[in-house]
Amino acid sequence: MALLKSSASVLAENASLLVRIIAARSPKTANAIRESALTSGVLLGHFYQSIFSVSEGQRHLSRYLCSLWMSGAGGAEQLLLKRIIPLGFVPYLSMPKLGKEEEDELDLLECGEVDMNEDCSESKAMSSCTGTNINRFRARVRIVESMPAESKTLQAFNFRIFFHVLGQDHSLPDLVWNKDTRMDMKDALEAELKSIDAEIELRDGITNIAWNHEQFSVKYPSLEKEVRVGSIYMRLWLQASDSFIKTWDDPARLFELIFRRLLIDFDQNATVANMCISCLERLYSAHARKIGAFPDVTILLKYIRRTTSKETKHRLLSLIAVILGVNADEYDPVSIRENAEQLMNTECIHHFCDLASQCHFDANSSISSPLYPDIPEGDVGKSRIEENLLGVTIYSPTKVSLVALRCLERLVSVHKSTDSRGVSYFPIPIAKRLICENSTPITFDSNVHSGALPIICQCILSNNEEVVIASSTLIRLLTTHNEKASRKLYLTGVFYFACANSSSDWQSLADLIHATHLKQAFISSTESFVDRLQLPPEPQSILGDMIPEGLLKVLMNHGPQKFARVFVGNHDTPEVIWSPAMRQNLISMLLEHLDHFTQMLREDSTLNYEYCPVPKVNYRSLDKELFCHNYYLNNLCDEDRFPNWPIHEPSSVFLSCIKRWREIMSNTHSKEILSLKDAKILFNLKCGADESELRQAYRALVKKNLELLDSGKIYHNIQAAYETLLIDMQSSSNDDEFILTDTEGLNLARSQMFPTLLLMKAQILIYKRHSDEIGKYKYPAYSIILSCLQLPSENNLHSTLKSLGRAKFIRVAIGLLFYSCLVSPLNAEELVSVGGVPVLANLLQCYVFFISSMGREQLIVSKEVVSLHMESLVHIVHTIAGISYYEVGRSAIADLPESINFYKNWKHCIDLQFIGGPILGCNLLKRFALEGLVSMTKNYQLQAGLSRTGIMWNLVQCCLDFDPSLELVSLDTENFEISISQQELNYYGGMAARALGMLCGIMKGDYASPSNEPLFDAMKHVLTPPIARMLSSDNSAETLRTLNLNVETPMILWDVKMRGELLSFVAEIDSSALGDDISLHLKAAEEFKYSNLADEMNIGGVYVRLFNEMDVKEAVRAIPSTKRYAQSLIRLVGRSFLNDKGMSEVIEKSYVESATVDRNEVTIDIDKESMWCPVNDDRFYMCVSALLRLSKIDGLVDDVLCEVNAAGILMSLVTVDYDNKVRTHGENLMFI
Repeated sequence: MALLKSSASVLAENASLLVRIIAARSPKTANAIRESALTSGVLLGHFYQSIFSVSEGQRHLSRYLCSLWMSGAGGAEQLLLKRIIPLGFVPYLSMPKLGKEEEDELDLLECGEVDMNEDCSESKAMSSCTGTNINRFRARVRIVESMPAESKTLQAFNFRIFFHVLGQDHSLPDLVWNKDTRMDMKDALEAELKSIDAEIELRDGITNIAWNHEQFSVKYPSLEKEVRVGSIYMRLWLQASDSFIKTWDDPARLFELIFRRLLIDFDQNATVANMCISCLERLYSAHARKIGAFPDVTILLKYIRRTTSKETKHRLLSLIAVILGVNADEYDPVSIRENAEQLMNTECIHHFCDLASQCHFDANSSISSPLYPDIPEGDVGKSRIEENLLGVTIYSPTKVSLVALRCLERLVSVHKSTDSRGVSYFPIPIAKRLICENSTPITFDSNVHSGALPIICQCILSNNEEVVIASSTLIRLLTTHNEKASRKLYLTGVFYFACANSSSDWQSLADLIHATHLKQAFISSTESFVDRLQLPPEPQSILGDMIPEGLLKVLMNHGPQKFARVFVGNHDTPEVIWSPAMRQNLISMLLEHLDHFTQMLREDSTLNYEYCPVPKVNYRSLDKELFCHNYYLNNLCDEDRFPNWPIHEPSSVFLSCIKRWREIMSNTHSKEILSLKDAKILFNLKCGADESELRQAYRALVKKNLELLDSGKIYHNIQAAYETLLIDMQSSSNDDEFILTDTEGLNLARSQMFPTLLLMKAQILIYKRHSDEIGKYKYPAYSIILSCLQLPSENNLHSTLKSLGRAKFIRVAIGLLFYSCLVSPLNAEELVSVGGVPVLANLLQCYVFFISSMGREQLIVSKEVVSLHMESLVHIVHTIAGISYYEVGRSAIADLPESINFYKNWKHCIDLQFIGGPILGCNLLKRFALEGLVSMTKNYQLQAGLSRTGIMWNLVQCCLDFDPSLELVSLDTENFEISISQQELNYYGGMAARALGMLCGIMKGDYASPSNEPLFDAMKHVLTPPIARMLSSDNSAETLRTLNLNVETPMILWDVKMRGELLSFVAEIDSSALGDDISLHLKAAEEFKYSNLADEMNIGGVYVRLFNEMDVKEAVRAIPSTKRYAQSLIRLVGRSFLNDKGMSEVIEKSYVESATVDRNEVTIDIDKESMWCPVNDDRFYMCVSALLRLSKIDGLVDDVLCEVNAAGILMSLVTVDYDNKVRTHGENLMFI
């Protein structure tokens, strides 16, 4: 021992090596030496030198000796070491042994070298004040350690690292080591060593002393202020990195120690308690799986209610959240079922609900009613939230609510609600049962606690998005596979709260609403819950009185994702109309309905909402809309904004429109007046009350009868009365498109006009776009349309038709009639069968009368109204024209009472003389009237009736308007124009020529009509026989060109002069007012003569002069039948001889009579038998010359000339006087 304490370096080195050799060779002796070094204080001295010696060599030598004596497991030396040093140093002893290079680098660090590649160890080793050469000593140590050992060496610790870190400063959760702690150790060691030296000196030698090392330990006064639990300093533990906490060896033991410390200091030292709670939270977050279930979670929850410190309350809540596995901010949460099950009791559930309700204390994130000012903070729930005014705030009220809601969500999700088949468990999981069944206030702890589910639902009133998401998610979990809770969820007001929420992230609320809105049993007891699934969408959903049908359809048809996007967006389409202004209107209405409930929650956050049904929310932007089968009809029919908007399932949309129309029409005007009167009595409203007063009266009435709302009769009476009064207020305040006079004569109330208009427009649109699909079906609502087309009495007709609203309405109704008949022949027949023809005829009469009664100035002033009526008139005429295509339609027209008025009106639609000025659509009116006339002439009664009006003269006028320089083509478009183009005039001419031929009854095939010989004869007088006969041809173009060009052929003679004379004749007929007496028209035609034809001979349909003047071959080619022409000439010669007094003796009458051709065998007209001329007349000579020209062509008319009778007549030609030039032609004929 003396050598080990020697100041001579060589002696000390040798003694150290000797100790090492003895330890290897003689363990028993080595143990005696160890014990002696320990009890004599030599070990303690060398430990002091190993740390605090100024000599590097001495420190090295002492550290070597300490490593020899303190190695091994569980020895007294190790126990002494642990009592001297902080326990945080102990783990360093177990670190792996360093290699040669690592030891050299560590030496350089301890030497303070900057350049690690520079070798300075030699100079440093020689600087030892004791003379110990470190390199030499290490070399000798390696030699000794390489010697064979007789016994197993004791467990070696890494004292090299240990002493290195002992010389450094540390501030770790389990180790605080700095200048102050080193001084504490140095002072303690020096004091102990001095006492040992003094005792040795008193006892005369080291061998006489036995130091009581077991009771020695080093105290560290500088660490007394650090809160320590076990081996950790909590302040530093909270500052430690996650990686350090995750590497802790025994987290379960540490957790237990910290929790015990919490129990001790909870009521004594709030600071220590808060540190313990924070440490527990971090430890459990990192080591939940190792720590496992914590059996005292309920203690933590009780501490939350007991503490008056806001910081402690918040930290405890955060700790519970971590224990339940819901705080995933830093670590993946670990869900331990046993922890959650401890909290599944009524008391714990309500504690969490109380915490969740604190979101209402956050003024920045709570909804405020616009009707009531915010309550000053000094007045907000003093008795309720006084405890929250103490201590430092860790979480905001919103954050507290969010954590509590997540804890409740964890409790609900612990147990499954269904088995593997998806069948719901019975009874439902306990957490759901505790929350949902305790929806009414209960009492425990001598306090009354509000229902759990209502409190959770009311959290949606917070405008904090995280709280809204958490609460809505929790409610959805609670109601999933929980029919009882789902059906009565609406009583909590959750749907009002959700729709009143102004958050921009609405997805969670949309998910909740989508899952529950159709499951609410809110309809009266008169209707079963199952039966409601067959009702229209609006009554099915609890949202029906709050949001528009289009938005509701988005939720039902497209799911919550699209619904959430639409609800927070701005949309104006045929399928959905929703805007920020509409959403704000909904929020305002709901907050008004909630009254001051949102402010009351800031006084008492656990107050439960008392359910009161909301009145139907009105949206002014939808006043001009009607929703039907997924579409807003006004937008759908606005083809300027939404051209070709796709209509899915057009047949279903069409039928839905008709169904809705019938529902609207079932409400008569008398019923509306009666219900309005009853509604005013029920609500006891004063005159002039506005909508706000109406809603207040509604709430008062509902609250008064709240217990009776289950009665369907009372509920529906209140709702119906409210809606009736609301409609009345809106219609009286709105600038309505329709006025009261618009409904005069109609089976419609004023409120029915606009929806009826939209429904008709929608049907027209579907007919236009989907005619193939809709045309398969017979239209089922003609009776409704016809009821909408009733006109007022004659006294009020003119003033009523001037109404713009009425004009628009009737135009659409008539348009629907037209398009329905256009797409399907079945519809035309159906319209006739339900009495549509008389209605159309009456409308035709009224519109023609109305337009004809307006002067040019009135047409300009009332341009819009007149244009609408003109469009209606066009559709009327077009519809009648379509109906007249069918025999049943023609028969119905013929059976009209006072049908002559119809014929006259139809004539007016062709001549357009009733129009006092330019009106848009006159082109189409004339076109469709002509097309209809073509069909009508197939009926004998219509043919005769129309002829009575003199309509044929209008047709002749149309033929004369033809421009032969343009081709006659059909019209593909139906554009409304003020003027009529020449192309249209040409088309009208073609239709007029066809109609004229059918009026005369001379056409065949598809255009065949009853024969009308008197009219045909009249046309032959007016148009000349050849042109009149051309009317029988299907090719109207040739007839029209002939009438409008100069034509001179053997068959036709027509020029500009004749055309002018015909135009004058037609104009004279129009101005002469011949009325409806057909005989007068026929007489006028018969008396009409062309000046050009006064001297013309037309024999057998051939103009003799023109035949003689033309080349004979060309002339022959122009004649259809030269034989008949020859026969006609021969008969003329015979008649002339018979009628000429001087020549009647030269011919036998039987020759002339027998030469008469049978009319039935002739396809063209022959001349009247009375036509003749004197033998000496130039005309007679002209006829004989024509016969001679024919006979000169070999074989052309030989068989005619050789007939016996014909030869007898021709023989008479040679009997005339020699001075008559006819004789020469007669001789030539006889010669031939």
